[in-house]
Amino acid sequence: GGTKELVKDSGIILEEDEYDLEFCHLYQPPSVSPERVAQALEELWQVPIDVDRPDLDISVSAEAYEKLMLKTIKKHKTQIGETPNIPEKKSSPKISVIISVYNCELFLGEAIESILAQSFEAFEVIIVNDCSIDMSSEIIARYKDPRVRVIENSENIGLTASLNKALKLAKGQYIARMDADDVSYPQRLATEYHFLKNNPEYKLVGSGVETIDYSGKITGSYQTSCGYQEILITLLRSNSFAHSSVMFCRETALELGSYPNYRYCQDYAFWVNFAARHQVANLPVNLIKLRVHSSQISQDSQTQKRRDDICREIRLSALKQFSDLESSANVTETVKIITQWHIWAQEFEGRDVYLYGAGQHSIKLLDVLGLDFYKINICAFVDDKPKVKQLRKIPVICTDQLQNFSNLEVIISSDTFYKQMNERLESLLPSKKIHCFYKK
Repeated sequence: GGTKELVKDSGIILEEDEYDLEFCHLYQPPSVSPERVAQALEELWQVPIDVDRPDLDISVSAEAYEKLMLKTIKKHKTQIGETPNIPEKKSSPKISVIISVYNCELFLGEAIESILAQSFEAFEVIIVNDCSIDMSSEIIARYKDPRVRVIENSENIGLTASLNKALKLAKGQYIARMDADDVSYPQRLATEYHFLKNNPEYKLVGSGVETIDYSGKITGSYQTSCGYQEILITLLRSNSFAHSSVMFCRETALELGSYPNYRYCQDYAFWVNFAARHQVANLPVNLIKLRVHSSQISQDSQTQKRRDDICREIRLSALKQFSDLESSANVTETVKIITQWHIWAQEFEGRDVYLYGAGQHSIKLLDVLGLDFYKINICAFVDDKPKVKQLRKIPVICTDQLQNFSNLEVIISSDTFYKQMNERLESLLPSKKIHCFYKK
């Protein structure tokens, strides 16, 4: 899965053993649970790890556990950082944290303080105050830390333009995004900085998040796709990064033209542009607290429609850009196939279709065709000898029953027997529309 790919890409599991008795004498259990492994890694990285994630399997034997600890220590010293509690020198910022502020008085102080409390100290904070009319200006003025730079917009220009202004003024090699109502864990900058520094093929990295409510109480956590291949697939349908968790290479961002000029979802569009040209990743650890509260949720149907229209435009851009990755050695055959499925899915938008084949390939195809934004009605799965009555709450019918329907369209979803299936359908339904999503 994505996590295994990320671990492999990151080189966290090394070939060599290196014993560190000062660390390892603490960890000698006869058998090791995922919770125990997570606890050790949390002590090492000083960030929480969600052991309940279905794609993160960290159950190991005692012997493997000891080797994991030893190798992780070595990797931690060479990749995540020599020691996260030893701050970098403050002389020149290696990271520019950019925050756009508009009427954020309730949570702004906590957001700024979570950055100033980072274990990694070689950073600057650029706060763009976009003509706030609440107490945000006064709150910002309290911070006399020389690392804080404040930009006062003369007129309200919006989030996208404010972020791009900060991006151009930034001095750091890397840009860390931060929303004015979220909270970063103390190791966030150190962890992401050392990942990017020691993996130059990656130009952008995010992380898992914990969600918090209005009062700051933790309400849950989530992790989107981790590895590059998985992220490409996810970006074809939705955003794969929590904005406040992201750090990226400033030079690359400027080469890509900065944040695209969208009022909404500008981050989603930006990540697509990054992923189409460079490898990106999400670290399988929670490095931020993402605040979810009622004032963020718009009930305006027109606003929601504009968001939906922008997301559709971004998905189309992702399809175009990712389909151009056909010759890329960094992209697997699976990504290429699913990208093609999305391109085909647009042809069936708003139509009724039947999927011929009730196996795993049909399920994978359903994950694309069944997405809400395509509005494709999957009437039924079709199988010569149905073994079940339903799949994913969709009826499974016998092939012969297709003769009872008029004006139907059948999609062949098998990658192995599509020729035989096509011949069977042509003999059974000579006047029906038959489409094949596999052509070898």
